[in-house]
Amino acid sequence: MNRFLKRIQNLLSHKFYSFEITEYEIINSTIKPGGTFKVKGIIRNSGLRIGTTYLIIKLADPYNHNNIIFDTDRDFDETAKQTLRLVDISPNDKREFCVIISMSNFFKRGVLDIKLELWSPAKLFKESSTIWNTALFYQTSWRGGIEIITPTNIIAKVFISYSWHSNEHIAWVRALAEELSKHKIETVLDQKDLYAGEEITQFMETSAIQIPICIAVCSSSYTSKADSRQRGVGYEVSLLTNEILEGRKKAMIIPIIRDNPEKKKPKFFGSTLHIDMDTKNWKGEPLIRLVDAIRRANK
Repeated sequence: MNRFLKRIQNLLSHKFYSFEITEYEIINSTIKPGGTFKVKGIIRNSGLRIGTTYLIIKLADPYNHNNIIFDTDRDFDETAKQTLRLVDISPNDKREFCVIISMSNFFKRGVLDIKLELWSPAKLFKESSTIWNTALFYQTSWRGGIEIITPTNIIAKVFISYSWHSNEHIAWVRALAEELSKHKIETVLDQKDLYAGEEITQFMETSAIQIPICIAVCSSSYTSKADSRQRGVGYEVSLLTNEILEGRKKAMIIPIIRDNPEKKKPKFFGSTLHIDMDTKNWKGEPLIRLVDAIRRANK
C-alpha cells in the first residue's frame, strides 16, 4: 500500500493520527558479534493532530522473515524502549531518531534483514493496550541491512585519512571500511574509533604514526587541504610526510581517488601510483587492487 492510501486509512481508522518514516539509514552495517550499529532516520507526522508514536526495529532471517532474530519491543529493556517513544510531534513536523543496537556474542556469521514499524504508544504500554487503541501506523519493507562477520587472522591494520567535505563522502568512506573488514583488514576510522571527549589531535597523531599502513582518500577537497596544510587533513599530511622523510613509511601510504574528477593527488605523493575508486563499480576490481596493495605493504 502506497503512502497516500496508508495515510488516508490511518486518518479514517485512528482518530486522525498518522505517522510515516520518510528516510532511514544504517550506520556501521558490517559488524562483529558483540558489536554495535546505529539506525537513524526521520519520522513525519502525516496526521491532522499532534501525536506520539512508538518505533520498533526488527531483524530477521533473510530467507524467513517469520524468524525474528531481534526485536526492540521484545529484546530492549523497559528503559531502552521508552527512548523509542517519540512524543508530541505536530502535524507535518518531522522528528529525527537514532538507535544504537548491540548484537550479542551469540550471533553467528551471516546476514540479517531489517524492518521498521511505527505504532501507537499503547503498543508500548501493554498493560493498558487494547485492540481498539493499538494501531500500526506505518511499516517499511524488509531489506538487507546487517552483515555479521567473524574475521580471524587479521592480515593488516590500516588508518584511513580523508576529508569531511560532504555527508555522501563520509558515508562512502564508512562503506569502504566495512568492505575492507570482509577481507580481514582492520580499519581505524574516526567515525567509529573516535569518541566525544577524546582529543582529536592525539587520535590523528597516534593513528598516523603508530599504524603501519595508511589509506589516503584523495578527493578534490582532500588534495586542496593537504597541499595548503589546512585543518585536520593538513595536520595528518604533515605527520605522514614527516614519517616518509624519516624513512618509516616508505610505500605504506596508498592513495585512492574518490570524488575527484581531475584525479589530482596531493603534491607529496609525487608520481606514486593511485587506485581510482571514483566509479559505481568500486567494489569490484578497484577494491581487490586496494586489498592486494595492503597485503603487499603489510609484508
